Amino acid sequence: MTAAPASTAAHSLKTEKKGDENEFKKIKAEKRKLEKQLKEQKERFSEFVTHLAYGYAEMNKDGIITYANRMCARIVGYRSSRNLVGRHFIDFLDKKDWERAFRDLAKTVTEPNDGPRQYNAITKNGIPVPVEVNTLPIKENGEITGFHTTINTCNGHKAARNPG
Repeated sequence: MTAAPASTAAHSLKTEKKGDENEFKKIKAEKRKLEKQLKEQKERFSEFVTHLAYGYAEMNKDGIITYANRMCARIVGYRSSRNLVGRHFIDFLDKKDWERAFRDLAKTVTEPNDGPRQYNAITKNGIPVPVEVNTLPIKENGEITGFHTTINTCNGHKAARNPG
């Protein structure tokens, strides 16, 4: 068996290198395209959640609110969701519902979602408002890191249109 001439081997390496560069450029272009699509999807989701007719909140696994939309704030009598972020969700529930709310939250970890739960939210003025709450865990790499929650008034109550 004879070795390939040096010029043929060099040409083969250049061709292989060129092929690798082209493949790398294709992968890089595909990555940019996917990143752009992901950014656009996040923006659409954010826009949707911000203007949702339901209250939507996220909390960490300790129950501290990390995000709330405007409707969530309105349901409990605030103009801005900034008044909710950093506070414990229990601050907005009737004391009579606290034990059941903790029990129900624990169930979301072990049992499939079985629909909304009804509680009395307490507005900033201390007025009870019947609400339906639906909560699901947020998972990252299989670990629960927090919870998604939707909140809606029930029994004909309306969220405050012009909270003070």
